[in-house]
Amino acid sequence: MKNRFAKHLVLLFCLTMVALSCVDEYTIPEETAIEYETEIVIEGRILAGEESVIHLSYTTPINSEEETTDILNAQVYVIGQNGYRSEAAKFNIEDDCYIIDTRTLENNTLYAVEVTVDGDTYQSDFQPLLTSPEIDEVTWQENESSVSIYVTTLAEEDDPRHFMWAFDEDWEFHAEVDMRGNDEIKPIYVKEHYPDLTKTRNPYLYCWMHDVSRNIHLHSTASLSENLVKNVKLHEISIEDIRISYIYSILVKQWSLTDEAYSYYNTLKRYTEESGGLFTPVLSDYQGNIRCLSNPNKRVHGWVLASSVTTKRIFIYEENFEHLRSQYSNPLCIAKHRSAHKDEFNAILTPYPPLSPWVIMAVDANWQNDPNAIVYNWFCVDCRYTTGATKKRPDFWPNDHE
Repeated sequence: MKNRFAKHLVLLFCLTMVALSCVDEYTIPEETAIEYETEIVIEGRILAGEESVIHLSYTTPINSEEETTDILNAQVYVIGQNGYRSEAAKFNIEDDCYIIDTRTLENNTLYAVEVTVDGDTYQSDFQPLLTSPEIDEVTWQENESSVSIYVTTLAEEDDPRHFMWAFDEDWEFHAEVDMRGNDEIKPIYVKEHYPDLTKTRNPYLYCWMHDVSRNIHLHSTASLSENLVKNVKLHEISIEDIRISYIYSILVKQWSLTDEAYSYYNTLKRYTEESGGLFTPVLSDYQGNIRCLSNPNKRVHGWVLASSVTTKRIFIYEENFEHLRSQYSNPLCIAKHRSAHKDEFNAILTPYPPLSPWVIMAVDANWQNDPNAIVYNWFCVDCRYTTGATKKRPDFWPNDHE
């Protein structure tokens, strides 16, 4: 029983995480993982007109010394009943998944994913490419403590009735202190740390960040008289989140699902959201649409869907809020020291040589008699020090900040 329960714990977590993103490893107590046998998890999306994405992993017991459960040595293809066979998938090391160029898939045949790893060959069920209707709109609404994101899709009556969404997020944020200063405020800093800073240019002020959705977002109109998805909530962002501190963008992606795929993902979603769902043992017995061709008795888990994808992007600007104002602030951006005399500059930096990126903002440009010179740490003046930040502005960004 311990062995079976161990499988259930890890499997449910793996299936949940690969549903929309790459797999994170979950660890089971050592005493529970006795005689544990790994099983393969295959999850992905065959996408017409886009690159298909396939995630492969092993279920892993908690006492494993391996740093990852991802499978890196597989041969992965998209195949069609008409004899189509894609080029071999390429492994994307940044996202821990296999990428296949399927932009030329035709709608008049059925497709499946074929995976060969460790001497065994696995295949998903052949299925048609469903059509995803256009997204009518992505909207947002503010309240006292957050911003909520909604999606609306008006489909035709003969379109699929089950929908699934994921999203990409990008946002611009600023360092809380602009080191350029002005006529009244003079920055004093170690030049080697900020070599490109001038009076008119501050390349350490603007940064960007990126994230992806990690939950399962589903909706069905099967029980409705009209095939209308109206204001389904996808996301909520706290007023204290850095995402909405300046400019925020969300790209919503939509797929259509078959009845079987919707049932599978809805079951997965329900089990993970209900109390104790993560540890419910029943779901591991719920079969996906993957099987092992070389060993029919071998257990394999996951689901591969096939659909076109439709997308819509919006931007949200902090200044457009009617009532909401971002309350994000970096707790490290606090004045660390107040100096009365210019000769204290070296004393302030001495505890942090030779890599001190501390910056002094002096109210008096001469800093002779200024009692209000403030020392800020690097998190306040250099956006690059925020975890996950990049200086690479997205190609679609609406301004030319550098």
